[in-house]
Amino acid sequence: MQHLATLLRRHARPENKPLVGRALRGEPLAPRGSQDTSLQQLMSTVAFCLPNDTPDVAIVEMLRPCLSATDWGQGTEHLVTEALKKLHRARARKAERDAKRLAANHDLVALLGTPMSAPTSAEKLPPVDEGLETPEAWG
Repeated sequence: MQHLATLLRRHARPENKPLVGRALRGEPLAPRGSQDTSLQQLMSTVAFCLPNDTPDVAIVEMLRPCLSATDWGQGTEHLVTEALKKLHRARARKAERDAKRLAANHDLVALLGTPMSAPTSAEKLPPVDEGLETPEAWG
């Protein structure tokens, strides 16, 4: 659970960090009137910062202290249900965005004529003789 909180803190946009901080400290989301907007912002941040295969149960348990502290008026379980709806919609938007990016990358590769199987790590690249002495000879 701590790993998920760290990922969320690290990858949240700067404008979302105060909200993420409050949520992870177990503080209320926001005062009445702006709770739905704050919940949407939080769950969108969660969807875009955490891996897609993060179980809903883990996310709910990580945020439960915050959700319990929030005066929603209809109870914590209703708030959890609303949070999961918003999370699932945000994950769908993320999947759509990722699919568009992947298609654009494939189009770019095709345009450049670069095979998709091009070397991707230094160990696959051919050695290059830069004409420099070895570090041992630097003296």
